[in-house]
Amino acid sequence: MRFLHLADLHLGKMLYGYSLIEDQRYFLKQILDGLEAHRIDAIILAGDIYDRAIPSQEAIDLFDAFVDALINEKHCPIFCISGNHDSASRLNFASRILAKRQLYIQTHLYPKLQPITVQDTDGELDIYLLPFFKRSDLRGLLGVDEHLSMAELFHLYMEKQTIDPQRRSLLVAHGFVQNGASDPAAEVGGVEWMDSHDLAAFGYVALGHLHETHQVKEKIHYGGSPLVYALDEAAQHKALLIVDYQKEAMIEEWTIEPLRKVYSLENHFAYFLKQPPNEDYVFIYLNDEHMYPNAASQIRQIYSHLLGLTYTFSLRPADSALPVREVRSHSTSALFNLFYEELNEVKPSEKQLAIIEKMLGGDH
Repeated sequence: MRFLHLADLHLGKMLYGYSLIEDQRYFLKQILDGLEAHRIDAIILAGDIYDRAIPSQEAIDLFDAFVDALINEKHCPIFCISGNHDSASRLNFASRILAKRQLYIQTHLYPKLQPITVQDTDGELDIYLLPFFKRSDLRGLLGVDEHLSMAELFHLYMEKQTIDPQRRSLLVAHGFVQNGASDPAAEVGGVEWMDSHDLAAFGYVALGHLHETHQVKEKIHYGGSPLVYALDEAAQHKALLIVDYQKEAMIEEWTIEPLRKVYSLENHFAYFLKQPPNEDYVFIYLNDEHMYPNAASQIRQIYSHLLGLTYTFSLRPADSALPVREVRSHSTSALFNLFYEELNEVKPSEKQLAIIEKMLGGDH
């Protein structure tokens, strides 16, 4: 059986004031169009379906159309959980009825993980759905000391489960999973993480929450967000994961080009004015030593989805600062000269000095 592991769709997401709904609609259509070629039998949605607990109508309509096409046209069962951005109660609406149409939605944590068992040519496959939960949810469910960490609580929770490692199984979950204390990131204070060792009984773990497509350890993978949702994600690896689950789970990658890319560029103002029209989401850094009036407006004529603009000189750290006593001993014009040189790394010209002297009106 071949699953498409999707996660973190964040439908309705905004990027620097731009709605990404058109980009998301395009991407989901590419998925629908490619299902047959990639021989996909079922869909995994590992949380964060929406970007907000109360999604926009556009986001709801887009997800509704996507699910309708998957179930009624492509005949693909869907195994879906809620993430930390979703409203568990809203996403859970009519879930019992939808399950009869093979749209399985799980949004609440229960004492026992109950499998959804499907049949394929290799026999039975147990699918478990574990939605996003907080440490307080586990404390209430287990009735244990509130001072236990998330990792300790999750370990106790998994000890109570009866997962047969001899059966083929797949877990869909949403959260921060690390390789225990051996992973340096697991030592970061305040991060609620789960230990990957507690998931060893499952043949494959389809994770959501982290936006880069990557492997935690063998058979435990983050699907990642299908699109870049922040500038600092621009360098991340993005791909759809196909889980070919026969006797064991084998992983393939499916790459889809987005409608618009997200990235930053750095050059001089004149350079950007000479470029051809560009519809990508671009943040621009200008190398010029002085500012241009209405620079963003002019550049936006070429880069229609300009995310923002700044000057690299404004990002330089100040190497030195005058003590207060020295500041008081300098004239206003002398302080301006020092300020100008600190900011631009060159001294003001004679013409500029003359203008300043005139503006100061004899305050030397």
